Amino acid sequence: MPWGFGWGTRDSSGEKGWYERTFGDAKFANWMIESKQWYFITAAGTRPRGTNRPEKLEEILDAFSRLPEAERKPNLPQGDVKRGGVFAPPGGLVISTYCRALAPKGAGEFTQARGVDLTEFGGKQEVTSDYFREPQRQDLWLTEEEWKSLIPSGASKGAVLEVPRPISRRIFHYYLENNVATCGSWWYTGDFREGELKLTVEEVASGVVRMRLDGSALMSHILGDEFSFYPEQQGQKGLPKRCERSADMRIVGKVEYDSKKKAITRFDAVALGDYRGNWYNSFKAEPLPFGVAFELDPQEYTLPLERRRPLPFGLFASYHFANGGQGAPPYWDPSDPNAKRN
Repeated sequence: MPWGFGWGTRDSSGEKGWYERTFGDAKFANWMIESKQWYFITAAGTRPRGTNRPEKLEEILDAFSRLPEAERKPNLPQGDVKRGGVFAPPGGLVISTYCRALAPKGAGEFTQARGVDLTEFGGKQEVTSDYFREPQRQDLWLTEEEWKSLIPSGASKGAVLEVPRPISRRIFHYYLENNVATCGSWWYTGDFREGELKLTVEEVASGVVRMRLDGSALMSHILGDEFSFYPEQQGQKGLPKRCERSADMRIVGKVEYDSKKKAITRFDAVALGDYRGNWYNSFKAEPLPFGVAFELDPQEYTLPLERRRPLPFGLFASYHFANGGQGAPPYWDPSDPNAKRN
């Protein structure tokens, strides 16, 4: 089964000990499948296939099936089932987000991208990658107080509510990021150029308030040491002295509140726009369309703790990559560098 230690997982003391024994001396460095960031280790802490890097998942599964049962199913510490970690705030709201790189499809339409052209500045040919097969997923967390602040008092048709700044900036800084290109990143506090998010009441009927969400955001950052990349290794030459990464996004969606259930029962939105900037070690100056979908997750609070999804990457990053206030911004209010980070 896939398992990622330390990135928001609910690790028990026994699991932590296993991790330290298995990975402590970095001997796993050559245990990756070729061209992937996947490591294959048995629960006994051994490699299921020789000394060479495998090229396909099927090779790993075949090798694993031939291992002695003692390696495939080792004895585990008894009573080691308690899970710790960070969980969604009580009474809060969990919204799943999905990021994809896009490609034009006719006038005003887009489809899933299958690759990206990195030939600018003499770079290599168009690259295809497994990163395009599935969307990059994470979760957006709102506290109970926050989601309740999205409901206009005495809501009536036509009422307009500005989304509170901590929520809008959390979305801008941590979710309007092309994670296909950066594999997990953020916009710094100073990267916000302009933007807003508003809710407009479209209908109030049978105790249900139906609202339209719309807005926009422009984020921009001059690439420096904190975003090191190596375009010369990709054959690119003559890049601008100041390489900029940016996202220019438009956001639309629907939000519904059921006064009888006293709950938000719908949160569907999509952000669409253009990304420019680093694509791993290459630089992309031409705009690349990408989109982020937002969808309410009504099941998160009904699941046992051990089955819940890890904390959002942004919350993890805001604590572990704070860099003395110069790194990832505070998750709960990225506009305030002094806001809480946990």
